[in-house]
Amino acid sequence: GLTDMGQGGYHQRPFPGAHLERLGVPGFNFSDGPRGAVIGPATAFPVSMARGASFDLDLEERVGRAIGRELRATGADLTGAVCVNLLRHPAWGRAQETYGEDPHHVGEMGAALTRGLQERVMATVKHFALNSMENARFKVDVTCAEEHLHEVYLPHFLRIVDEGVACVMSAYNSVNGDYCGESRHLLREVLKGEWGYRGFVMSDFFAGVYDGVKAAKAGPVTIPTDRNDAKIAVGRHEVSLTNLQKPFWPELGITKGDLLQYYADVSPWLLPHLRDRAMVMKRYPDGAEGEFFYMKRAP
Repeated sequence: GLTDMGQGGYHQRPFPGAHLERLGVPGFNFSDGPRGAVIGPATAFPVSMARGASFDLDLEERVGRAIGRELRATGADLTGAVCVNLLRHPAWGRAQETYGEDPHHVGEMGAALTRGLQERVMATVKHFALNSMENARFKVDVTCAEEHLHEVYLPHFLRIVDEGVACVMSAYNSVNGDYCGESRHLLREVLKGEWGYRGFVMSDFFAGVYDGVKAAKAGPVTIPTDRNDAKIAVGRHEVSLTNLQKPFWPELGITKGDLLQYYADVSPWLLPHLRDRAMVMKRYPDGAEGEFFYMKRAP
């Protein structure tokens, strides 16, 4: 969980998700990218922006194959390596992780990386959609006309979906009034409907979903809710978390002050999103621990 990640585990082992042995669900083991497997002494490849400057699709596919082999050697089977947002803001912190600012170029390079990766692991294309700034990415609402969406900001995602990418990660920001992880238009009408996507969707970490029910109906994005009603969506049903949750920091000797201090040191941009929230661990009826998530305190 987050405790392990905060102690350096993020770069020591894959991050498990959706494991549920009692139901026979194997889940997945996630590692980030796109410079490589980012776990242990893995190969650090040139950043995607540099690789994009080569315009060499065969080389990019070979890079994907190499990263995929190293990922499987660490136990990972899902990677977040395919970042294809268009560079629009000079202060965007992920600028080096994409290939450029032309949809065709970015889409073809991302498709090549996807082909190489998916010889060994499942690839994730991100961040869907219109994520191109840094500090405001959690709160900005991008207003974009439908024709501009389909002509400029979505074609490269479609190209990679057509390549058979296994997973799509939704963006932190909202588009035309809806958070991307909860956007019925983006996730169900466009991705699943118009494009016929049959893979799975996951939200971005920590603050990618604010209403789990709305997200599940849109995507589905199977991430617990941050809303005060403390409900998640299981299939088409809403399930109260009242009997499934338990604050985790007393058990582990971790106080909320410790948690806030950690984020103040390493990720200060998250503090406004965490300060008014409780950290809870979802527990299943048989006592098995589920994933950590944030839930807003009731006013």
